[in-house]
This record gives sequence, C-alpha cells and structure tokens, in this order.
Amino acid sequence: MGSALVWAAIPHNSDGVVFQVRVIRGLQRFHISRQTLEESFDLAPHASDAGQLELFYQHKTLILRQAMRKRPIAGADTAALQTADFGTVVEAGRDATAHMMETLGSLAPKRRAAVQQLEARATYRTRDLLQPQGQEFATRPASDES
Repeated sequence: MGSALVWAAIPHNSDGVVFQVRVIRGLQRFHISRQTLEESFDLAPHASDAGQLELFYQHKTLILRQAMRKRPIAGADTAALQTADFGTVVEAGRDATAHMMETLGSLAPKRRAAVQQLEARATYRTRDLLQPQGQEFATRPASDES
C-alpha cells in the first residue's frame, strides 16, 4: 500500500492535507481536514503546515487504508475523509489508556509502577493497530522495577 500514494500536500488555506492515491481505474484525490486530524490523530490546534504533513505521514498507512475503503474506484471529485472514518480504531486505543489512568489513581504506590508499565505496553499495542504488518517501531526495553 506504500506505493499507492502518489503525492500529498497542504492546500493554500492550510486546512489539512490533500493527497492522491492510485486506485482501481486511475487516480483519486482525497482531502483530510485539519479538524479531522485534530480529532482523530491529536494534531495540536495551531500546528503548522509542516506539522500537519508530518502527522499525515506518521499515520499514512491507516489514512490510505481508510481512503481506499471509502473510494476504491476513481472518480472525478475530491473525496473528503471525516472523523467518523477513523473513530473506531483510534478511540479503542484512547479508551484503553483512559481506563488504565482511572485505575491508576486508586492503587497503592507499589502497584502504580506496575500499572504504568502496563500503560506503556498498551501504548505500544495501540501503535501495532496503526502500523502495517511486518514493520517494527523502535521500542525501549521495559525496566524491571518492583
């Protein structure tokens, strides 16, 4: 899927990213708005154009997957990707982390360290959902604090 992306750029009004993907019967243009990037991928509210593009490339695989599901056959118009297109995968990771943080507040200090380690692992597992199979993220070794 990495070769499906033809180009990506910031539109003149700095609202998100416009990109073109190779699909069935040609090329399809897509637009993912700044608001969608903020809500789905935690883009900072006043991020620069470079920040928007960097975030796009960080989540390129997931974004391209959703784009190709939304418009698998090329059309003449620009297809917009909405927050709802990304909600289920991204929210699952956030919900797991939020639940861990609630649990963390009620545990004794010795157990807090263990829960923090579990939270770090959950973050890496969330990344696994967002990365293509066969690629690895650089991870730091888990420390054996007791």
